[in-house]
Amino acid sequence: MTALVALMAFTTVLALVLILGDLIAKGASSLDWNFFVRNPVPAGETGGGVANAIVGTVIIVGIAGLIGLPIGIGAGLYLAEYGSGRLGFLVRFVADVLNGTPSIVIGIFAWTWLVKPAGRFSALAGSVALAVLMIPMIARTTEEMVRLVPHSLREAALALGYPRWRTSLRIVTRTALSGIVTGCLVGIARIAGETAPLLFTALGNLNFSTSLGQPMQTLSLQIYVYATGPFDEWHRLAWAAALVLMGLVLVLAAAARWVTRQRYGSARYIGPSGCGKSTFLRCLNRMHELSEGGWVTGKVLLDEVDIYASDVNPVQLRRRIGMVFQRPTPFPTMSIYDNVAAGLRVNGRRSRPELDEAIERALRQAALWDEVKDRLRASALALSGGQQQRLCIARAIAPQPEILLLDEPTASLDPTGTQRIEELCHLLKRLYTIAIVTHNLQQAARVSDYTAFFYMGRLVEVGRTSTLFTKPGVEQTEAYITGRFG
Repeated sequence: MTALVALMAFTTVLALVLILGDLIAKGASSLDWNFFVRNPVPAGETGGGVANAIVGTVIIVGIAGLIGLPIGIGAGLYLAEYGSGRLGFLVRFVADVLNGTPSIVIGIFAWTWLVKPAGRFSALAGSVALAVLMIPMIARTTEEMVRLVPHSLREAALALGYPRWRTSLRIVTRTALSGIVTGCLVGIARIAGETAPLLFTALGNLNFSTSLGQPMQTLSLQIYVYATGPFDEWHRLAWAAALVLMGLVLVLAAAARWVTRQRYGSARYIGPSGCGKSTFLRCLNRMHELSEGGWVTGKVLLDEVDIYASDVNPVQLRRRIGMVFQRPTPFPTMSIYDNVAAGLRVNGRRSRPELDEAIERALRQAALWDEVKDRLRASALALSGGQQQRLCIARAIAPQPEILLLDEPTASLDPTGTQRIEELCHLLKRLYTIAIVTHNLQQAARVSDYTAFFYMGRLVEVGRTSTLFTKPGVEQTEAYITGRFG
């Protein structure tokens, strides 16, 4: 199977190399300064260039991008984040139909609705036609790239008090940016070589024109005219124009890759897996509402106020109750500094000195400052697993919440990392009320002041840790602590 996949990959690359090599062999000899700066000469004469076509391509494709990219990316974000209903189904269906529609049909559509009513061909009509071709491809590609972003990153941002729309734009989109840009490049590459829609809209123009309301030449139209012409000189120029068109696409790809390069007093709840500990914890800051089908009954009081009251904003609530999840969730497109600053920025603008002071304070409280103070602009992914978890704790406490929720914060760490987190909990519980979920009974006994035991979705017993572990009041609690089940 590995050999088969390797063969297929080699065949794909070989095809690209052969196409590019053929273009270079037949078109490179015709490239000179005049080719880029002169307009075409009359039929039968030698020389001339495609300056008008190069400028026309940049203008028409550029305008198409300005129209199509925002719409396509926005539609893709909507489909990935909110598109589970009927409207999402309809948008996907339309996008899939448009993706399979021949480009000449789009050209006829644009001619009917734009060219015919205006009474003339125009570059703007050509841009609109190309944008219609681009939008469904960008939308579906963006949707798939955004869906690949781990849900834990969304939860980490929402737990900081980010509104859902801001989470989509600031965290999810940035994380999926490389894939989205790749999809945009594929879309631009497709429309840059389209000819059929432009024959019905932009038409072509042998003269140099930059007016959007007039016919305009593009490289694809120029290649079509020259390749179907009777003169060898035209055929030579067609190969050269095709090489230039391929070169433009490669330059765009290289530029995009460069732009998107990577820079960079506590209580414990114990019980067996699936008994409802994490669900209970998520109810304390209304994170469970983000799960499809999530619901709750009863009340949760914070300062004598029910957090489920209709006048309580869940986004504002999460800014008062920070949360750290089982696996480290640093934002991958942000530096160490920006990760800690994320919660501070969502709570309002701060001056740079204020940010620096707050970030240093949070990193010191998370026992991470001495390890990262000389590389704050490095990627958060460069840290070890234990350091990443402490970074997430620093991010959660930077806005100075009243309560800190930790959902099995040491589950994915080695013994050294676990010890550092436990030592950190001892320090932080002097500053914050901390609620922690754990499977580790010894850990609960070491660091908590109060312990609650859950079983099968029910709170069995709660009390001071020293009492619950030595003299539990419920037989089921004693059976779990002594290892008779669980």
